[in-house]
Amino acid sequence: KKKEEKKEPKKDPKAEQRETDELLAAALSHISTSKLIPQNPPRTATEFIQTWATLKHEKKLQAEYLTIINPSKIQSLFQSAIEPDVFSSLSHILLNYILETNPKLAVNWFVSLSKVSRFGMMVMFLSKQEKQEMKTKLETISDPELKEMVETIK
Repeated sequence: KKKEEKKEPKKDPKAEQRETDELLAAALSHISTSKLIPQNPPRTATEFIQTWATLKHEKKLQAEYLTIINPSKIQSLFQSAIEPDVFSSLSHILLNYILETNPKLAVNWFVSLSKVSRFGMMVMFLSKQEKQEMKTKLETISDPELKEMVETIK
């Protein structure tokens, strides 16, 4: 007797190729992005800025990069100051990519940034729109402990 073979419906070869391409792209994407983000946090401001610049078109990767850095190390990392453009992009990532999912991390970052030399000057360089966005988004924090921490930044 012949075994009955179940015939699977024929897939469109182009659809099958697209599916294969998408899986391959996803796999390659994971490999390449994991190489862009260092395993260890930066030891110097220069190291941070080099990696930050490498990731500048990949906002989600910048957010991921910030998660490997302990906010308590920020002051020693940026001993002299942070360039205004770096501070602006850091603020943007913290407010738009980290605050919603991990408000404690974002607030700790801002508190630590506020202790960096010339913080007031960095804030002065933010545009009116950036300052308003920061104020508005930080006001959405509901956790009383985090709200109190935000007050120490102002």
